[in-house]
Amino acid sequence: MYVAVKGGEAAIANAHRLLADRRRGDRSVPALRLDQIVEQLALGVDRVMSEGSLYDRELAALAIVQA
Repeated sequence: MYVAVKGGEAAIANAHRLLADRRRGDRSVPALRLDQIVEQLALGVDRVMSEGSLYDRELAALAIVQA
């Protein structure tokens, strides 16, 4: 990987870890399970399935988690 900034790949890897930690939020709160998303965000799952040409509700729920 070509890196033109001081700190190089280590700085980029640390930034990715920091972003993942911030995205997760408060770790004392349990993460949402896919079945919760499928049931509680049914219309959102349907929209992801429609726009992403997906036929698997769990895969659409995973896309929501990753977004």
